[in-house]
Amino acid sequence: LRQYAGRVPTLHVKDSVGGQSAGDTPIGDGVIPWPEVLAAARVAGTNWLIVEQEDEPEFAGRDIRRSLHYLEDLLASTPGDEVL
Repeated sequence: LRQYAGRVPTLHVKDSVGGQSAGDTPIGDGVIPWPEVLAAARVAGTNWLIVEQEDEPEFAGRDIRRSLHYLEDLLASTPGDEVL
């Protein structure tokens, strides 16, 4: 993100359980350091986060809502003038 600052208006985001299985999990439940990612996205000028959930399609709606709530809470508690 730092390398491409000013050229990342949207960011496709998803989280992973890590390890060899590397399956998707709702954002905030996996291994990605979201506070750092969102701080870098703000600096890079990102305006939109696009959430994807590929594993377990039957639960995709539920998991995307969980991801959205996590990101909303994190953004609300993270200082920064820029809005994502």
